[in-house]
Amino acid sequence: MITNEERDIIINICRILNEVEEEHVPIPVKIERQYVENASSVTPWADFNNKENIFNIIGNDFQVIKDRSDKTIIRRHGAKSPHSGYVFKNSGCMYLFSTGTIYPHQKLITPFTAYAIKHFSGDFSRAASDLYTKGYGDRKKPKYPEQIKEPRQFKEEGFPLSVFPHEVQIYMRECKRTLQNSVDYMGCALLWVGSLVVGNSIRMEVKTGWHEISTIWMAIVGGAGLGKSPSISSITAPLEKINNEEIRRYSKAKENWEAYKALSKQEKEMATEVKEPSRTQFIAYDVTIEKLINLHSQNPNGVGVLKDELAGWFKDMNKYKEGSDKEQWLSSWSGKNIMVDRITRESDNISKPILPVLGGIQPTILAEFFTQENKDNGFLDRMLFSFPDLEVENYITDEIDPQLLVFYSEFILMLYKELRKIVVMNEFDEIKPHIARFSDDARIEWVRIFNKITALQNSESTNEFMKSMLAKQKSYIPRFALIINTIQATWEGVDLLTIKKQSVLNAEKLSDYFVAMYEKMIKSNLEVFEVKENLKGSKGSIRDKIKAIHDANPKFNRSIIAKELNVSRITIQRIIKELTV
Repeated sequence: MITNEERDIIINICRILNEVEEEHVPIPVKIERQYVENASSVTPWADFNNKENIFNIIGNDFQVIKDRSDKTIIRRHGAKSPHSGYVFKNSGCMYLFSTGTIYPHQKLITPFTAYAIKHFSGDFSRAASDLYTKGYGDRKKPKYPEQIKEPRQFKEEGFPLSVFPHEVQIYMRECKRTLQNSVDYMGCALLWVGSLVVGNSIRMEVKTGWHEISTIWMAIVGGAGLGKSPSISSITAPLEKINNEEIRRYSKAKENWEAYKALSKQEKEMATEVKEPSRTQFIAYDVTIEKLINLHSQNPNGVGVLKDELAGWFKDMNKYKEGSDKEQWLSSWSGKNIMVDRITRESDNISKPILPVLGGIQPTILAEFFTQENKDNGFLDRMLFSFPDLEVENYITDEIDPQLLVFYSEFILMLYKELRKIVVMNEFDEIKPHIARFSDDARIEWVRIFNKITALQNSESTNEFMKSMLAKQKSYIPRFALIINTIQATWEGVDLLTIKKQSVLNAEKLSDYFVAMYEKMIKSNLEVFEVKENLKGSKGSIRDKIKAIHDANPKFNRSIIAKELNVSRITIQRIIKELTV
């Protein structure tokens, strides 16, 4: 009588009598991600099977013995038999003869089945749920938590939250109430998220021959300690999580590609071919325009720039002597071709750039960039500023409902996945954008708004510094309409390509907000400039300097002079009181 192990050895020897001597080669991994048009509903497990190679899961359990045109022959580590089974290339499934593994034998095993067995002891429900949270499968419309009651009446001031879906408004209002986040900063961050997610998938046709893209540039302005970063993070965190997953996938794929490159010619003939992976990262935190263009060349839908401090971004505009980064950025905002041509490597060319920007900056630092040069070249006019009146608040003990956090995260994940589904690639591996157009009643509102801005541009009472910024609003309003219409239509599950009247009215609200913020920035920067100029000519003690500024302008900004002199506002007020007695 023979043992089961001896029986397996005999059977496997019989199966491979005509096989060549085994060769041991590393198990390469190849991950393919593809965009699809009009995809039907896809489950997390089907999506996982489509995107992942089974060797990602079983790579630590088996070694490749031989690679054939139709299958890869594998053997479990420690096995005495010549081989343990196959991985079929047409289906990507594994079939085992061996009984010495955690995987079933004499059954086809998909990547998802292997994943569930290895990581969840065969609990397919838990495995599917885990993959869904990692972005696999179509997004079901997130369900708003029923236990969360409508918050107390909210008076909309500053940023118009009403442009977003009602449930998302509640999330941001609760973030303000419990986490003390700024509504203005959160609203701007969500516009940036929408800008990046839309990317090249949809463009706006304002009229024949005039198209607008989704790119927006946002500067979140505020002093230190006012919670710029936490407010932004409460909105961008779910998208950053997806981005981090893409970075990890790329790193893993690159490791396997480099391992394949290191093989000898003979070993490569026996191994499964591994192609060089593309970087699927779509958010960049600190890059030069050269690196950003290179990243964009591998991510045709767009790359978003997210920075804690925008001062470095402003300063990096003219980094290279042989060409101005600022010119590349200005071209990208307009959707015009940008490229980097370097002697050290081949050129990168982006015909449809999408580079949304979001970051924070302190008002006194920003004032340094309000130069005539940046005004003349149109750079400042393309910036959208959010500069709300904020103060540091006391600690609040109220907690945000965790289910509301889950809801918002699922909302962003749904938005990301649904818009990725409609992306169409042409024969040159470039995205062919869908075209969105105004509905008839929306077009009427657009013409009215356009003429309203034109009247302001022609008015003698309009600040001359504002007129060129107003001209850019004629581009921004269609962009706002595209972004918020896409967010709302995706949430409601309706037509994405018809820009509705309400979306245009909401875009007008946003434009009015940013115009008001720009006027506020001009006033603030003039005050900073005036204080600094007066300080240059003043000498003596702090008291003498304050007296000189007070004599020039009794209504000077107390906060600015306090910061410049490195004293408290109480000190400024005390000295002024002494001077005016």
